[in-house]
Amino acid sequence: MPQLAVDPGHRGRGVGGAILAALMARTASQRVAVINVDDRDEAGLGFVGRAGLEVLARQYEMVKGL
Repeated sequence: MPQLAVDPGHRGRGVGGAILAALMARTASQRVAVINVDDRDEAGLGFVGRAGLEVLARQYEMVKGL
């Protein structure tokens, strides 16, 4: 799954779960995994973990001070 986003004001209301359920219903014979989850996004990582999905790649910011 390349991207899943829910407006912060609507999180915790089952919106993300409904999107994920619709995806899973349409891809029942295929493996579903998540890529590019920001390591600092505890809520996002928790959602992915509760959904039982595998995170294939984690994201981190590369910042260089000038």
